[in-house]
Amino acid sequence: MIAQNKTGIKLLIITPTLECGGSEKFVSMVCEHINTHIFSVCLVVVNNADPFYRITNPSVKMIDLKKNRVLFSLPAIKKVVNNFKPDIIFFHCQSPEPISGYFQKSV
Repeated sequence: MIAQNKTGIKLLIITPTLECGGSEKFVSMVCEHINTHIFSVCLVVVNNADPFYRITNPSVKMIDLKKNRVLFSLPAIKKVVNNFKPDIIFFHCQSPEPISGYFQKSV
């Protein structure tokens, strides 16, 4: 069970874009309809230059990294993770293996 703090359960959503697509639509619907009394949401978009879906929920903090590729955005994503300290990370990406390896803690 995830402990709920004063600001709620911290949810970090990371997506390459908000251009037209099924997973992008899912991300936008989650951000628009999530219960912000329970969740504190931060949405990180690698490149939001030409969004098809717009996030209008004022409770969702959105960060545009303005990078061309997910690989180039990894240091910035790691900085957001360290600053936001999420309870849950939802990372929408076509190939998550290199990314998950980047974030593994040394034992």
